[in-house]
Amino acid sequence: FVDPGIYEAYVSFAGSGSKELRMRGANDVRIDAGLNAVVRGAFDVILEPGFDAYIGSASPGNRIVTAAELDAIWAALAGKANVSHSHTLTLANHNHGSTTLVPSGGGTFTVS
Repeated sequence: FVDPGIYEAYVSFAGSGSKELRMRGANDVRIDAGLNAVVRGAFDVILEPGFDAYIGSASPGNRIVTAAELDAIWAALAGKANVSHSHTLTLANHNHGSTTLVPSGGGTFTVS
């Protein structure tokens, strides 16, 4: 199958030597299956995106991430959080605007 237009959409098979099946879409190549879609290679299965590649969708909350993305997230978080320490805040006593009231409210408080 060949679209003879300027956009070169085709499915072809090179039988001599390489035994290569090629598919090219001018804009998109879509593979849709009612049940399972399998991409398999005897050796490597290589995806070469021109831009970003996602399994799922481009939405960060709805995609499967790669090991490299997880490594980058882990590296970014390393050393950022440490639950073994806390912070304190010290407030002086205060009298709520009246010197006749007993000073209250002061002290040192753990805030994190």
